[in-house]
Amino acid sequence: MATVEERDLFARGLLAAIGASAAQFDDKMLAGFLAMEGHLYRNELMVVGRAVNGWGSDIEPSRLASPVEAAAVADEVMSSVNGAGPCPMTWVTDHWGNPRPKYNTATSAFWRVIREVTDRLDIADTEKPSWPSHLVWSNLYKVSPNPVGNPSAALCRIQLPGCLELLELEMSLYRPRRLLMLTGESRANPFLQRLGFVPSPSSEFRCAGCRTSSVSASVWA
Repeated sequence: MATVEERDLFARGLLAAIGASAAQFDDKMLAGFLAMEGHLYRNELMVVGRAVNGWGSDIEPSRLASPVEAAAVADEVMSSVNGAGPCPMTWVTDHWGNPRPKYNTATSAFWRVIREVTDRLDIADTEKPSWPSHLVWSNLYKVSPNPVGNPSAALCRIQLPGCLELLELEMSLYRPRRLLMLTGESRANPFLQRLGFVPSPSSEFRCAGCRTSSVSASVWA
């Protein structure tokens, strides 16, 4: 589950910064996201995309100029990823094979790769609908346009410092044995450097002093 510590960093490190620059976004609606932990997660695999492609309720940038409102939005986002009943990560299999125009995770390169990696690493039986429950899912950039789209260069730049800090916090909280980054290497590099990862001859990224390895792929969320 997303923690109070993540929520508070999200509010003060990302949302407040966006609120201070709200005029740049002409009150275009945004979506916020925090890491989503499956109920069967046992520190095996954390997957990271570039940014969520639409999530939850609309966020007005001007609303984030108020610390009270930014904190309220952070609460809303935390609730959206934690859920209140069944494992929140099973949304992936709930949407697998959806007919158009609904979102179909089976047509997403991002989720197909994750399913294949989960299967090959023998983390879960991917024939069972519970397989995503064995994962933690996050994104490099936690705020993106709503309902769809990747964050602009300006939106990435404003939230980058907070996103770097937040991914570092996630790594310390969830302690995955493996980190799969489906972001493209250029987008991942600032985050990998912050975490202390260095390229190895095997083309994996390994972290000095920690027990996590990661593979960087050129698939975007």
